[in-house]
Amino acid sequence: MQQVTIRHCTLRLIRHGGWSWGQDPGRLLGFAARALPALVVEKLHNYLHAGGDLEIAVPLRLRVRLRLDDLLDAADHPPSSALTALIDDQITRQLERQGRIDAGPIDDVSIESDAGSHVQRKRSHMLIPHGDGSSVLGLLTTWHTSDVLPGLLVHFSLPALRHWEAAALTELNAFATMQPILASVIDDAMHAWQSRAPAGNDENAIRSMRLQAIAWLLAQPDLQCDAKVLTEVLKRVLPLPGSVRHTTGGIRGRGMEEAARLQVLPPESDSRPRSTSHGPNTEVHMPVVNAFEPLVEGEVSVGSVLPFLALGVVSALGCLKVLDAMLKSAGLLPQAPVFAQSFAYKLLAAPQRGWHRDPASERAAAAFAGLHRPLSSEHLYRFARQLNRDLSVLDAYLLHLLVTGHETGRAILLHRTGPDVSDPYVLMAVQGAFPLAWCDDIGDAVTTFNQFAPSVLLLEKSACTPEAVQLLMRQSCTFVTNALPGRDDVWRNLDRRREYWTNDLNSTNYVLQTQIRHMERAIHNAESITHELLQMRPALLPTPSPAYERALTLLASTVLGTLAWELWHEKESVDPGLALQRFSDLEGKVVFTPDRVIVKPALGKRLMDLRDGGFLKNIPQVSWLGNRGVEFTGL
Repeated sequence: MQQVTIRHCTLRLIRHGGWSWGQDPGRLLGFAARALPALVVEKLHNYLHAGGDLEIAVPLRLRVRLRLDDLLDAADHPPSSALTALIDDQITRQLERQGRIDAGPIDDVSIESDAGSHVQRKRSHMLIPHGDGSSVLGLLTTWHTSDVLPGLLVHFSLPALRHWEAAALTELNAFATMQPILASVIDDAMHAWQSRAPAGNDENAIRSMRLQAIAWLLAQPDLQCDAKVLTEVLKRVLPLPGSVRHTTGGIRGRGMEEAARLQVLPPESDSRPRSTSHGPNTEVHMPVVNAFEPLVEGEVSVGSVLPFLALGVVSALGCLKVLDAMLKSAGLLPQAPVFAQSFAYKLLAAPQRGWHRDPASERAAAAFAGLHRPLSSEHLYRFARQLNRDLSVLDAYLLHLLVTGHETGRAILLHRTGPDVSDPYVLMAVQGAFPLAWCDDIGDAVTTFNQFAPSVLLLEKSACTPEAVQLLMRQSCTFVTNALPGRDDVWRNLDRRREYWTNDLNSTNYVLQTQIRHMERAIHNAESITHELLQMRPALLPTPSPAYERALTLLASTVLGTLAWELWHEKESVDPGLALQRFSDLEGKVVFTPDRVIVKPALGKRLMDLRDGGFLKNIPQVSWLGNRGVEFTGL
């Protein structure tokens, strides 16, 4: 008789749609504690095979939706066959969605975990977490399946591409089955990618192609991957610039015994920031920050629960998984609380006199990061320097969300935030006042705008430079501007007062006039959002880091804009600043327990609006809170 051992099981009953747990809640809880784990064990027996053991090395989270009547009836007698079949079906679908179990036995191997400990597995099978969305492999597979991977990778910086490839191979080495796999099988599967290899020595394009190939390979239903063999095949099929191309034979036909001697991670992939230069001949090595004081248990009163509300939106948009994967690939996941504290500062009170943070804001930021006390500026600066090269991942995903949510044909504003040539451009969707990007170069701004085509560009006169006009004309972009035309400009007037002009000589005036109706308000919103979030609320003091500040500001403005749009767009004109204004002083308490974090906003109309809008849903596994979930309840 085979045995199933569950080392750790957490059972959580959540009542939806009412308040009653029946006449005897204790009997109901006792039945659930006895019956549900037993049904899970019975289902897992179906995955065991004679002569081998099964080890599930990643957490399984099963959500079974049942009616209260079914549980109450089953509490007095054995569960009915219908109830058993329902639970059995739910468990089956959850197992299939979270991963797949391979049936092939393997020899004894020693696998090194992320923490450096060794675990012996004898003739085991491992569940490959292809569906783990917070992992690099999980996101690559999900984006590949959704046909958005190439569009996202084109915005990744070269260091980010290197880190993601290294992280993907590391995860594959940790989770893939270790059975003998011939390199020829992977080689044949990857052969089609050789014809797609970009010409020349563009490392960005080659790295992007390698990640797409890995994601494609993982999506194949009947093909197991081995990191060591795959690394060698990638070197031969999609070689990097400057690398030596292997002969066609390569490791074809060699099994796991020889492939085990290969280097899992190519040397060129290991380019994580290890030091920071403090002078022409001085090199200071930056150690990993491990001086955090996590808040395990206790209660904290905060002047604003807005960061926690924003966390729910971040999770709902899928940004939480992207953040975890970005930090993991950069080797900074243990420092996730630093990112959390920086992000919280974007949503809390602005520093007084431009440099002094009030104690209430620091307390709320520390609670959001799950810490006893806020981290010093040195922690924040060190983290920002290390993460700067990987921020393109977050920027790319946010741009993807904004492009997907943008209504085709709606106008987009291009505005310059100040009179100096060093002041950045801001690109903003007029509908909802969602900032799309802050760019130093007009070329980058136009490239970003092209992602939203076909749309009319509202070119504010501060951004209407000869360089910008020439660039837009070369790319056949339609724009409307409140600047006067130059001597050689072929524009036409749109209003009697001759305030608005366009390069569109074909569309009717009515179509374009509807686009400029809200131009003045859009300019005001762009200036207000830039001032409030980018300039007045720096994450780093006293000297902000431009790339880091813009990435955090784009995330904060997207979250605030989503809150405002979902709650009030049917009643009034909305923008991210409206959500910041209305929720910045929503007080509450945060209760920390070993297994969850409970947020209790103050009762009132605002809490009811948030509940009705669906913004008080539980958030599972937040990395900087020790992988604890966040739950919302009334104060």
